Amino acid sequence: SWGAVLAVELLPSRIEKALKISDGSFGNLVTFFNKQGVKKIVYFDEFAIDRSFRRGINPIRYLLLAGLKLGRKDNVYQTMFWTTPESKIMALSVLMGYQPILKKNVRGKEIVFMFNPSGLSLLKIAENIGDKYIKFFMKTISFVFKG
Repeated sequence: SWGAVLAVELLPSRIEKALKISDGSFGNLVTFFNKQGVKKIVYFDEFAIDRSFRRGINPIRYLLLAGLKLGRKDNVYQTMFWTTPESKIMALSVLMGYQPILKKNVRGKEIVFMFNPSGLSLLKIAENIGDKYIKFFMKTISFVFKG
């Protein structure tokens, strides 16, 4: 499956299974989340969009929206996913409030785990604001951070 609402203690085994590794190096994620007071998280196994569907903001919006709605059922708004550092998703996610919390080399490829401590605002935006305004908002934010 693409992801789930998980107790943070289940993250290491879920990640190791998805990435087909078993080196025990993801236990520090549990420690990180325990320090943050996070008990459950909406976890996406990978946040990526097939190249043929990369048109505008809606593919990202609806992929994210599905997970956030799933989290809302359990009152869980913290989200985490992994991607590659060179991915456009990485840059966009920073603009959406995500922060990198772990980098890992997997079979010669670097991946980054991204965490958003409160996806409630993302859920409200994705549900209620049109794509034209989301694009404007993100362009404005990116200008502020670049400037």
